[in-house]
Amino acid sequence: MQRALDLEKAASQEDPNTAEALARAYARAENYEKAFPLLVAATKRAGAKPDAELYYFQGIAAYQLKKPADAEKAFNEAVKADPKNAASLVFLGRIALEKNDYTSAISSLNRATLAEPRSTSAWALLMNAYMRKAAMDDDDKAKVAADYAGAVKAGDVSPGEPTVRMPTGGTWAKFPAGPR
Repeated sequence: MQRALDLEKAASQEDPNTAEALARAYARAENYEKAFPLLVAATKRAGAKPDAELYYFQGIAAYQLKKPADAEKAFNEAVKADPKNAASLVFLGRIALEKNDYTSAISSLNRATLAEPRSTSAWALLMNAYMRKAAMDDDDKAKVAADYAGAVKAGDVSPGEPTVRMPTGGTWAKFPAGPR
């Protein structure tokens, strides 16, 4: 596809569908350096309809390239195009957690768990956000109790329930396979 795009550019007959397909292919192959500029061009193309998947891929590429502001903007555009885009909501929650904005993280992650109740990463991050928020609200006992209750609800796993292993900061941890 890269060859086809190069030939189209040389002939001054660039087809936006070719560039978009190549951008998606690079993103799926985790070649974010090549994907990011193509994704930006595809989402900013005149007359382009908002495409939640393209914005999601753009957000992933920006996040992996250590461009959190660009990632956040792209994920917000993905959610604007598809309000139930759970994957983008999870990344918005993750970015908010990294900025220590626990209220925004909890909001995004709650929306993600409503959109996709079986998203283990959303539940795990939501539990983490509530725990971190509780640690920050240690002056207000009522807020702390509510935050801990939210964490318990998000992380509730009964014996015998299926769990999923997922990466958490370079290690693997077990989390509930879904809500109770």
